[in-house]
Amino acid sequence: MLVSSHFMITITVISYFYRSGAEDTRPLSWRVDVDSIAVAGCQEVTLATCTVINPPQLVTVTPFNDPSYAEVFQCEADANPPATDFTWHSKHVTIPNDAIEIKGNKLYFLKLSSDLNGVYFCNASNMYGAGVGSLFWHQGKKTEDYHSEL
Repeated sequence: MLVSSHFMITITVISYFYRSGAEDTRPLSWRVDVDSIAVAGCQEVTLATCTVINPPQLVTVTPFNDPSYAEVFQCEADANPPATDFTWHSKHVTIPNDAIEIKGNKLYFLKLSSDLNGVYFCNASNMYGAGVGSLFWHQGKKTEDYHSEL
């Protein structure tokens, strides 16, 4: 007769760990799942996995190729679990409007005009927190100022 037992525990430890070169001192959560199986005639076998759980820390806005629109920018974040909620805003223009459309993590410029010049912000979040990335857009200039705010 084969006798086995199976159990799963989750331990969450919040501690300070630093990534090499990172200046962010926010705590990261670590989830350790331990799966222990006892099988008749064998020693107990323990398997463990470690998962880093963190809010979006680096949020980037980059060009996205979609020939159906004048210009498109995509917001991405380095979160675990992945960011699931993206919101866009600007301090100089109300969006969405007749020139700018928002679909999830993408910002669509439907037409290009100088009154749209300025900074656009993307807020990316998951269940553990949020981060902000920004885009400086100026008509007729190659946009290269994509960065994250921690």
